[in-house]
Amino acid sequence: MAVAAALARLQAESKCAVCLDDLKDPVTIECGHNFCRFCIRQTWADLQEKFPCPVCRFQCQEGHFRSNTQLGRMVQIAHKLHSSRSKRRRSEKTNLCEKHNQELTLFCEEDLEVLCPQCVGPPDHLRHHMSPLGEAASLHRSRLHSHAKLLRKQVANTQKLISAQSKVPLELREKVEARRQQLASELELLTQFLQQEQQAALERLAQEEREIQQQLSNNITAFAGHAASLKSLLDRVVKHNALSEVQLLSQIKHFYQGSNSEISPPIFSINLRREAYSFPPQYSALQRVIKEFGVDIILDPETASPNLFISTDRKWVRFAKKKRSSSRLSKKPGANPVVLGFPDFYSGRHFWQVEVGDEPQWGVGVCRVSKSSKELRSGQGCWRVQLQEGGYDAPGASPCPLQLDVRDRTLGVFLDYELGEISFYDMPSGAHLCTFQDSFTEPLRPYFYLGPEAKPLRIIGM
Repeated sequence: MAVAAALARLQAESKCAVCLDDLKDPVTIECGHNFCRFCIRQTWADLQEKFPCPVCRFQCQEGHFRSNTQLGRMVQIAHKLHSSRSKRRRSEKTNLCEKHNQELTLFCEEDLEVLCPQCVGPPDHLRHHMSPLGEAASLHRSRLHSHAKLLRKQVANTQKLISAQSKVPLELREKVEARRQQLASELELLTQFLQQEQQAALERLAQEEREIQQQLSNNITAFAGHAASLKSLLDRVVKHNALSEVQLLSQIKHFYQGSNSEISPPIFSINLRREAYSFPPQYSALQRVIKEFGVDIILDPETASPNLFISTDRKWVRFAKKKRSSSRLSKKPGANPVVLGFPDFYSGRHFWQVEVGDEPQWGVGVCRVSKSSKELRSGQGCWRVQLQEGGYDAPGASPCPLQLDVRDRTLGVFLDYELGEISFYDMPSGAHLCTFQDSFTEPLRPYFYLGPEAKPLRIIGM
């Protein structure tokens, strides 16, 4: 009580006699009394000759006063002491049960509530597990520590996701640009049919890009909000961890209920719509053939001549000056650079595409599996389009010779086994080049011939 009385007197002495509040920027006048600088100036503002003290009425000369910095610091200390004592009183008050006015000493693990000994009786907490406050607080501080670690990890992961999502616009631009180039390439040979379609497609693509940009921006904003929520939750964990045992356990139920509601936004992914075009009838029919009869072709290294190098994915072949180990075809001397593809065809319709270069010599087509190595090397028993020194050729096909400009291009090969036809197309325009007609009674395989100066042949995956 003596300490409280002394603190009360100190509080009274630190008040300004004019505003009756704590002294602010205190000054001392001639009689020794102290006031706020602002208060004494306002009091003497309209006086000319006499400047009386508001407390003792002592007449000060010319209204002089001096700053009292030391007193100002003492006032701050007194204010802090008063605030600290008030908080301690409130804390002591919260340690009592509001219902029974008894000291809170137990914690119910089922209901997550702080209780007094009288609260634990039936019916509210019958057979519930009770823990002493210290033990329960230690347990939940440990849980909060683990929760904080998890939240910090989630914050870090969310920041990484935000960083990754921030890079998506570049990926979006690259994909849009790639799609734009694909559109331009497909439409170049069909301008007379597709001028209006091309303009409409590009406008839809631009609109889709804007929409995806907006969705992406919203997604990044959602992740930023999620990160802020996680940080806020982490701040709450830190604040809860600093509370007294009773305060911590009194609020832990609400904290756990609120912390379980945070859900990370979904990760945004780019899915551009596939455009549909009004192509000419011939091209549209070919697209249906590709979709229905497209087949994945791979090269058979066992049938490759020694000077041919096959890629590890068995999708492309190039001529190599250094011979590799022997293969089934290379056992014959003077073998031409030929390799066959998988699978064998015994029936049905099949379509595949091959990228070819503008340098002779090369040949692409179909051959009989039963033909001897000598016949394969000479091209017998094969139906093929080839580039020789004089240009493109398709021996035995109709029409022939082929009227094409020599350049890098993609050939489409369509085999109709029952109909006895092998047709070649210039892709992606779908222009028909030539067709072979024959009767097939034996297995057939894709055929590839490659000369020393030719560029690699590459099979396009379907």
